[in-house]
Amino acid sequence: MNTSPSTPDRGHRGPAFLAVVKDACVYPMIGLEVSGGVRGLNAAFIEFLGYESRDQLLERPLQSWIPTDALQRDQQRLSEDADGGVDHATGMRAFVHREGHRIDVETLDWIEHDETGTAQVLWIIIPPRRDGGVSSDEDLRVLLERELTERRRAEDKLEMAVLEIMENDLSRTQFVSNVSHELKTPLVSMKYAIGNMLRGVIGQLPDSALVYLGMLREDCQRLTRTVNDILDLSTMEQSALVLNETVFPLHRFVVHAVESLRIQAEMHALTLTIAQNQNAGFVRADA
Repeated sequence: MNTSPSTPDRGHRGPAFLAVVKDACVYPMIGLEVSGGVRGLNAAFIEFLGYESRDQLLERPLQSWIPTDALQRDQQRLSEDADGGVDHATGMRAFVHREGHRIDVETLDWIEHDETGTAQVLWIIIPPRRDGGVSSDEDLRVLLERELTERRRAEDKLEMAVLEIMENDLSRTQFVSNVSHELKTPLVSMKYAIGNMLRGVIGQLPDSALVYLGMLREDCQRLTRTVNDILDLSTMEQSALVLNETVFPLHRFVVHAVESLRIQAEMHALTLTIAQNQNAGFVRADA
């Protein structure tokens, strides 16, 4: 089987088309440099030869997956070509699979030149087969431009979705912040009124009332801390929160937790006691 490319078609599409090809090609594609190195290859080419990664393929000698005679012809084409532009041709080419068997396929080849017109890279594409043989360069151009357009549309949709999520997240953060501020106002009034009653502003109250007012004050303070935590969370999401770490005695947290649940416990005829030493230890937390 002849593995030489056919005579290049001089009616080339130019560098702009090659840029589209390199950007959008989903078919196996590899670029071979004049120096004998690999300029680039895509995931489809790696999979085509049975490898799992780019590194796994490139750690093998180039001659182990492209026959030496084919490489020599490619180097000769690149060294002799000085026409400028992007020449392309169709033909048969051989590759060697990772498992060792030879693969003969029809390819579309482009020669990329630099600004001086010197050949730099031979780009080889393995297009899908058709009943009549390999796809023409015009068919490939249409397919690639269509794929590139669809990819850009998908990227635009993704970008719009991300922006929408960010806007919704900002709206949620603002809503939580506004609600939290609205809650703080009545809490301040409640704490002020409870404090006045505990200080005897409205007259002497029975001891049982003072106990319950003390519990109400603790609950107001706990709810205020919760609201502040919500505000801190909103601030944290905006990357503006600065923690003020302080050491607290663990016993104090336990006492607050027990006292906040004492009324509910008494309603169920339960008694809560703290069987823990006041010097049980300390915790580091935000003040």
